[in-house]
Amino acid sequence: MDLGLLISLSGLDLNGLRVADLACGSGAGSLEVLRRFPRAQISGFDISEKAIADYRQTGLPAYSFDLTEPMRTTELQAQFDVAMIFGSLHHCVTRLETTLQNIAAMIKPGGTLIMMEPNLFFLRSVRRFWYRVDPSFDAPTEDGLSHRAIHGLVSNLFDVEMVTHLGGAGYFLILNSMIFRMPKHIKRKLAPPLMIFDELYNRINVPRLHPYFIARWRRREL
Repeated sequence: MDLGLLISLSGLDLNGLRVADLACGSGAGSLEVLRRFPRAQISGFDISEKAIADYRQTGLPAYSFDLTEPMRTTELQAQFDVAMIFGSLHHCVTRLETTLQNIAAMIKPGGTLIMMEPNLFFLRSVRRFWYRVDPSFDAPTEDGLSHRAIHGLVSNLFDVEMVTHLGGAGYFLILNSMIFRMPKHIKRKLAPPLMIFDELYNRINVPRLHPYFIARWRRREL
């Protein structure tokens, strides 16, 4: 299981719970969760019709949903015990408050939101330059996020249960395939020392020194 996903799920038991996989893509994250919690009831949501079609190939239900648009239906409200969004909230930077309010509406009181997102760290200018020159990214709609700032948008709806900032050289060279796109045979050679380095580097509790964060929020009781 991916390190970030492992950390985000630590201490949780999703068996028997209704889980919304937001910006679900083809369903890789959902399948990883099911390997650990085979009785979780997972549904996928994505704006892309192709992603929805791919996700349904996993045998799980999936629905078209634009998180950035105000929710016009009550069908999804307070339906899920858990919502998870991995690496996609930062695509909604132009309408973050609406996005977070929509997510809050989907989660039952006392439920959990799990997220893993790029952090607003000290190399932000380098990251933004990369977004502009790499055609894989849509620069106007992507940026790193400040955990404190995004929680401030919906602090009346969520309490922070856990947040940790992570990532060093190993994150960029080994774990994040969208950055240097290093061949796998080179990654295998570099991974052991770089992962040891990252384990030590992650002990530095200075958020701006790390490229991503993992957080769990608890939906406030109504």
